Amino acid sequence: MTTCIRLKLVCNSDCTDPAYNLALEEYCVRNLDLSSEQYLLIYINNPCVVIGKHQNVFAECNTSYLRQKSVPIIRRISGGGAVYHDRGNINFSYIRKFSDREINNYSEFTRPVLKTLFDVGVNCRLNERNNILIGDKKISGNAQFSNMRVMFSHGTLLFESDLDEIKRSLRVKEQLIESKHVKSVISNVTNIREHVSVEIDLMSFLTMLKKNILGNSYDEFRLSEVIKREVELLAKTKYRSSTWNYLACPDFKMMRNFHSGNIGIKYFVAVEKGIVREMSFETSDGRFINFEKMIGIEYLYNNIVTLFSTDNPVNGISAVELADKVY
Repeated sequence: MTTCIRLKLVCNSDCTDPAYNLALEEYCVRNLDLSSEQYLLIYINNPCVVIGKHQNVFAECNTSYLRQKSVPIIRRISGGGAVYHDRGNINFSYIRKFSDREINNYSEFTRPVLKTLFDVGVNCRLNERNNILIGDKKISGNAQFSNMRVMFSHGTLLFESDLDEIKRSLRVKEQLIESKHVKSVISNVTNIREHVSVEIDLMSFLTMLKKNILGNSYDEFRLSEVIKREVELLAKTKYRSSTWNYLACPDFKMMRNFHSGNIGIKYFVAVEKGIVREMSFETSDGRFINFEKMIGIEYLYNNIVTLFSTDNPVNGISAVELADKVY
């Protein structure tokens, strides 16, 4: 890719709502006429964790911590691993007609990104996993979506993200999960700002990035009121939906061990198409509780709290505390 290719910049009005921005990306790739136009979407999100389409939430995220912090977990339509977004992370997405030459060819899409990094003195490279690294530390992950007609290639750029929050949010509980889900590859990360040779803030870096991708002049694609309403509807019904974010993952079986006072507890659940098929608790004092009331129910936090509130299978621990241990 070169900057002479004319791209239209999709204007998202500086929206930082992650559900809306992911909905906008999907709306654009599925509904815009990409036969003769190409688009670029750049956005910054409020704190959230974004997981790949085929991932298991519980294998990727510290769900109880994120729930406590009111940080949403959102499933995207592309593959790849889990990433943490905040106001120090830049997201970019190239939206265009499908091309055999460009699918899985991340060097095409990251070339102007790498140039921007080199321009501010950052020595980096694109590795075989389509990540951009400084030394052995990751600053960018990339993934693609395609239906053989249209495609997008999108990525992240850690400019000044909260690295401690990344670690806390993506640190999963000790557990055993049996599933065919896609697992994230654990990477050491760093911020771009720690490695620049010139003093530059995020917005100035973003301006440079746009120039390197779009050139000195470019057209903007402004959303009509009709499109805004359709994007908001998609955000509401899909990207803010527990059905998509939590239940749309491969079938799995999960086992966790925890304590209630001096009693050790082994928890087991089997979930198929988001529905509980088996749930049990085994305690260190010899009790086995087959919690049949949960069978046939969607495996969602609120459903678990509701059932535990009326019939708590474990003595000495509140329904909410127990739900936080297992979910």
